[in-house]
Amino acid sequence: MIPRQVAAVAGALLLATAAPRLLPAQKVAAIEVAPRQQLSFGSVMPGVQTTRQPTMSGGAVWKVEVQNVRSTTWSFVLPSTLTRTGGGSLPVSFAGAFAQIVRVDDLAVLATFDPTVGLANWPTSDGEFYLVLGGVAAPAGAQRAGDYTGSITLTVSK
Repeated sequence: MIPRQVAAVAGALLLATAAPRLLPAQKVAAIEVAPRQQLSFGSVMPGVQTTRQPTMSGGAVWKVEVQNVRSTTWSFVLPSTLTRTGGGSLPVSFAGAFAQIVRVDDLAVLATFDPTVGLANWPTSDGEFYLVLGGVAAPAGAQRAGDYTGSITLTVSK
C-alpha cells in the first residue's frame, strides 16, 4: 500500500510540471524613490528668515525612476517645525513654488509646484527624475543655536 501512495504523489508532481504554459510578455509598472540629499538651511541668524530655493545645491533631493506609468501623483508629509536635541524648535514652511521635478539627463525643470498641495496626475514618461524641495526657516529673535532636524516624506504614486 505504501508504494501506491508514493507512485500517486510522484505522478501528480510529474503532471504538474510537465506542461508549463507560456504567457505573453507583460510590462510591469514601477516607481522607485530614493533620497539623495537633505534640505539644509545652513547657518541661520536669530530673527532673520532664511529661504532655500529648490535647487540641486542645498535643496532636499530625491531620485525618482519611473517605468510604464502614464501619470503620477507627487505628495509630501512636511513638518511645521524642526527640533533640536536638548529642546527647542525652529518654524519652517513650504507653501509656494518650493518643489520642482527635474530631468536627470540635462537638469531641465519639468514642473514646479507647491509641496503643501502636491501635484496630481502629472503626465509621466519612462525615465529618471529628481524631485528638489526648498523651504523657509523662520527663527525667533531669541532662537538658540544648534542643529535642528525634521523628517520629510515624499510619496510618488500612479
